[in-house]
This record gives sequence, structure tokens and C-alpha cells, in this order.
Amino acid sequence: MIKKPLADRITSWALPFFLNALPSRYPLISFLFAMVIIVPFCGWAFNCGCTWPSLGLSDHCNINQAENTAKCPWCMHFSLGLIATGGAVSIGTLCHYLLPQSISPWLRFGLMLISPGLFLLLWSFATPWLLLLMLR
Repeated sequence: MIKKPLADRITSWALPFFLNALPSRYPLISFLFAMVIIVPFCGWAFNCGCTWPSLGLSDHCNINQAENTAKCPWCMHFSLGLIATGGAVSIGTLCHYLLPQSISPWLRFGLMLISPGLFLLLWSFATPWLLLLMLR
């Protein structure tokens, strides 16, 4: 009997144990994807200057500029930004657990990646209305 090298024996035992300890890697991927796209989406939706994490994140946001009167609503009002973040992360994770197991795994994964963006799009349309209600 040929004995496996020690590194192969450790990874064959430890890696599956670690992956089985996580609920699933797909919600984790959805979480990371949502956390990366939230700030650039904010910059796109509200034209505020927020950008990708490697390009300065919210350093160029218009809430940092005193002369600008139209401020970014997600950066200005913590609750709206928190709901955008929490909702985008939660919708991708819920998508994994609520979709039936009978559909294709690739379709489930694709829906998990698309759903945070769709939530952010709908939330960006609802934000001006909520600001009107909050400022009354």
C-alpha cells in the first residue's frame, strides 16, 4: 500500500471538514459580491462620486464637499445606506435558501449574484420617496 504524502492527508481531511462547517459557500460568495458592488452602485445611481474599493471607495463622495447641495442619500442618511447594504446581502443569501433545489445549480448561483443588484436598483428608486417622508 502506497502512503500519501502528509500534505495530501491533511488537506483531504481538513478542507472538507472546513467546507462542511460552513452552511454553504454560495451565500458567502453572494455576500462578498454584494459588499463589493454596493458602493460603486451608489456612485452610479446617485452620481455622487462613490467608486470601487480599489479606487478610493467613498473618498470622492459629494458628502465630503461643502459646496455641493445635492448630497448622496445613502452616505448622508445612515439608515438608508444600512438598509441598502443589509438588503443586498440578505436577498442573495435568502435566494440560496428559498429557491427550490430542483433548479439548475448554475441558475441558482446566477440568481444569487443578480438579486443583490436588482434589490439595489429597486431601493435606489425608493430612496427619494423615503427621503421625502423622512424630511416631512
